[in-house]
Parts: sequence; structure tokens; C-alpha cells
Amino acid sequence: MELKRVKRTKVGDQAFEQLRSMIENGNWAVGEKIPSERELCLSMGVSHATVRQVLQKLNALGLIETRAGYGSCVKALAPQNCLDMLPVAKPIGAKAWQDVIEFREMLEIYAVQMAAKRATAEDIAMLRENHLHMIEKTTADDYAALDVEFHTMIGQITRNDMIVRSYEILNGILKQSIVDEIDRVGIIRQEDHRKIIDAIEQHDVRLAGALMSAHILDVGKDKHAPDGALMFDF
Repeated sequence: MELKRVKRTKVGDQAFEQLRSMIENGNWAVGEKIPSERELCLSMGVSHATVRQVLQKLNALGLIETRAGYGSCVKALAPQNCLDMLPVAKPIGAKAWQDVIEFREMLEIYAVQMAAKRATAEDIAMLRENHLHMIEKTTADDYAALDVEFHTMIGQITRNDMIVRSYEILNGILKQSIVDEIDRVGIIRQEDHRKIIDAIEQHDVRLAGALMSAHILDVGKDKHAPDGALMFDF
């Protein structure tokens, strides 16, 4: 596969996609040095500034590593970095929202069960502080932000980098689903969080999963969510 000269529209995006595709397709092996900035400029017909921006973006994604005085080489892609490449957009329509609820079931039920196994006293204190702040908040935006924080904390308690990254990527969608729920039924569900925290503190894996399942399905009941609860055995 050879590098191509890029068109003058969206030069940086085209250059980035070319290099990313070549890395993902294995044109350069892990640890192999990619062409120098000068060579990339000549091959693709772009400026040094464009090449530097593209290399910075590839570095941020964990696809390459740039070393002073050496250049850039291909990195072994960590599993959590693959998630950064997923397109995430606001769900539109009943089918898209059903997909969100199903994905939340898959992610959050497993996460809370894992959190129930691994939570420390410090983790519990952090969750309870979040819950107290939720009780005090009355505006939809503040409440939604704290609600998202609660779910993100549970992901962090798993100590699993891919789960943590999944929550970070889905924060926007998660917040939108919470705001929609507040518009529909108001702020009435702090009690769900308290029960989930209690189950995590007791290290009751199955109860934590059951409570989170009910919590998520209740959010999705007016968004055509599937019937039944998903559970994981530990």
C-alpha cells in the first residue's frame, strides 16, 4: 500500500485517515519506524504543520510513539485504545434508544457486579458522598451530572481500564438518557442509587446486579426497552 497525494479539501483529515489505515492494516509492524516528517510531507503533498498535527493525533490514540531524535514508531494497540475509534453520536429514534438500553444492561450490570466484588471502604464513601449531593440538587442539569458521575464511579471501582474507558466515551449519551428521564418523570430515583450502594458495600454481587438491571430497565420502559433482565454469573 502506497501513500497517496491528498486533495486540498480537509487535508489533515485525509492525511490522518491514510496513516491510521496503514497502521491498522499492518503496513508497518509494531515497533517499526514510520517515514519521517519530511518523507510524509513529500509523499502526501502536505505541509510540515499538517504532518505534525496528524502525528500528534496518532500519538493521542496510542497508535504511534514519537521519540525525540529518533522519529515515530508503531505501538502495540492496547484494547482500551480501540474504543477511542468507535463513532459515538446522540441516539435518534426508538431503535437507537433500545440499543442504548441494551448496551447499558451489558456494561453496567456486569460493572456493578464487579464493583461489588472489588469495592473498598474508600470507594463506598465516594459513592455515598455522590448520593448526598444528588439529594441536595434540584436542577435537572446538576442532577444529571451527578447521576452520570455515580455510574462512572462504579466503572472506576471495577479497576478495569476498558470498562472505565467505555463509561468515559458514553458519558454524553448517558447524560442525555438521564435528562430525558427527568423530563418524563422528574427527579425521583435517588433511592435506587442508595440501594445499589448498600449492595456494593455488602459485596452482594447478585443483588447489586439485580438492582442495576431494574434501574436501567425502568429508565428504558418508555423507550421500547426489551423485556427481561440480563445477569452475569460470578
